[in-house]
Amino acid sequence: MNCTGSKFLFFIGFLFCVGNLVGQTCPDQNIYFSTQTQLDSFYYQYPNCIEFDHELSIYTPANASNLIHNLNALSRIKVIHLAIC
Repeated sequence: MNCTGSKFLFFIGFLFCVGNLVGQTCPDQNIYFSTQTQLDSFYYQYPNCIEFDHELSIYTPANASNLIHNLNALSRIKVIHLAIC
């Protein structure tokens, strides 16, 4: 393999690694939100999540100080295959 081919393979590998570090697609487990902070964190932690394959639950305990007041953090999700509770 010549030098150009090696550089190309390195570049492709680099792009693959950076893509994985920038954002994961979706979590591979059920998600339970009870605060606005948790929802907002989801938005930044999973910026490429558009199709969710697990249960998504949103609830606010009676004594919560950080009430959920908007669902904008979930705006990127287009499909949820299980349930929203």
